[in-house]
Amino acid sequence: MNNLKRKRSAIWKYFTVKSDIIAKCSYCGHEISYSGGSTKNVDDTSNTSSTSAIVSTASLITVFESAGPLTSSLNPSTNSSRQSSITQFISKPISLSKSKAIDLQITKFILKHFHPFSIVEETEFRNVIKMLAPNYTMPSRKTISNSLLLQMYESTLKKVKADLNDVTALSLTTDGWTSINNEHFIALTVHFINSDIVLCSRLIGCIIYNKKFTSEELANFLMATAKKWNI
Repeated sequence: MNNLKRKRSAIWKYFTVKSDIIAKCSYCGHEISYSGGSTKNVDDTSNTSSTSAIVSTASLITVFESAGPLTSSLNPSTNSSRQSSITQFISKPISLSKSKAIDLQITKFILKHFHPFSIVEETEFRNVIKMLAPNYTMPSRKTISNSLLLQMYESTLKKVKADLNDVTALSLTTDGWTSINNEHFIALTVHFINSDIVLCSRLIGCIIYNKKFTSEELANFLMATAKKWNI
């Protein structure tokens, strides 16, 4: 009966029975008494600092060995499918819509902060974009000036026209100045309150003129600009 109990106890994996009352630790070599069928002394020996670590490690090895290879519980086809998905994700090129969005954002960055188109050819700027979007292809300065700039102008034009179509009242102001190259400019700005009760101002016209610019020419400029924007 005692022999049956001993076999059922996990602790006996680490002890060798020397007699009916003596057992020897397979790791540290200590012999202890287990009289009366009790495993208390055996447990106490296995819990010593040196033996405990060995037994714990041996227990883990036993668990993994009984469970079999880790991959045996996985479906090979599923594992292969997952690996393919990861590979496809890493090598997947950037989508066309994402690429266009970055193109327009770079163009906006150039326009709003008055950067030269040649910034797209600067090494450090290209490195920054490469770090943020490794699979993105930078547009050339020619593409920006001949294509992206026009696209942004057309989209902005439509948006401002749509905003103006929703307002019931607006005002116009003109402004003139001379550049350091002695060139004369005059601009027309429209002001309105949008549907969100926000005061907005939009530049809707700007031309260069000579010193002989007459009031009649100014009136023609104002009328033509108002007609263009349907105001």
